[in-house]
Amino acid sequence: MALFSVNQYGKAPFQFINGIGIENSPFLPNTNLVVFYGRTLDSNYAYQLSMNPTLLLIDSSIIGIGGLDKGPLLPNKVYGVYVAWDPVGVNQPAAFISSSYYHPTVPYGYDAVQLVGYAATDG
Repeated sequence: MALFSVNQYGKAPFQFINGIGIENSPFLPNTNLVVFYGRTLDSNYAYQLSMNPTLLLIDSSIIGIGGLDKGPLLPNKVYGVYVAWDPVGVNQPAAFISSSYYHPTVPYGYDAVQLVGYAATDG
């Protein structure tokens, strides 16, 4: 199965997202994504994340932060691409994908999360 075709919100302001981009990883384009540079508010509009100049890698073979929130990666499925961060500053910003568009399983230690785009797998 090849991963991903990507649709991102970074082209226009959406949910207070500014400049965040999503691309297939140049090194492992079939299984990894890169989320790069930008600013956003969390889904509750309480915390701001400024990713400058951080690149966040998503490896679909990992379960948890930096990968898939839960379960195996499935063919012909659309996944939400999320950024997560710790407003206290203990944990570094990270990204993950989820099959849930409204209630992803947020990794422990991350209190702020925002949907920033979508990635689809093919068969």
